[in-house]
Amino acid sequence: MNTVLKKSRALELDKTDQSQNEVPELDSIKLRRSGKVHNMDWWRAKLHCEKNESRLPTARELAQLAVKYGAEGIRETKFPRTDFDTDDVHEEIEEMRGNGFHPVYCAYHNEIPCVEFYFSNKGYSRPEGEKGDYSIVSNSHSNGVPPEYGTRTYVFNFHSGTFGIASHGGVDFERQAVRCIKK
Repeated sequence: MNTVLKKSRALELDKTDQSQNEVPELDSIKLRRSGKVHNMDWWRAKLHCEKNESRLPTARELAQLAVKYGAEGIRETKFPRTDFDTDDVHEEIEEMRGNGFHPVYCAYHNEIPCVEFYFSNKGYSRPEGEKGDYSIVSNSHSNGVPPEYGTRTYVFNFHSGTFGIASHGGVDFERQAVRCIKK
């Protein structure tokens, strides 16, 4: 079994199986000694969390947190771990988009791109203070491989209540804040 596949299965087993009602607790935003936000790329963010016996949040956990701030929430796919390049999945994506829910993608065994869940930010209200000022880096990949092997990761913009994608080491990634979840 190749290393990428082993890592994928390990990540799959690590996935939290929280209900939509369980909201993860994020630590405070990592700051520099000057008090300014310490922006860092995905690799540094991952290391920072690990050094503090924590981990980066998943896209699902960030969506669950958005529900706390009024977002309509998460809808599950009828086709989990199914290649999204099928007629059934395409029809579901179009139907969900028509209802205001947008797909958040994943990869099954690092090889098969699939829909993880759908998210709607309808009703979302930006949190007060630092929580609403930044996008938060996730540990969820957006290009079919885990972040440590890929180049793009989901971020959640707490200002707008939307998901975006950041490239590892790219300029856009340097503008993301880091918040971790205790293991």
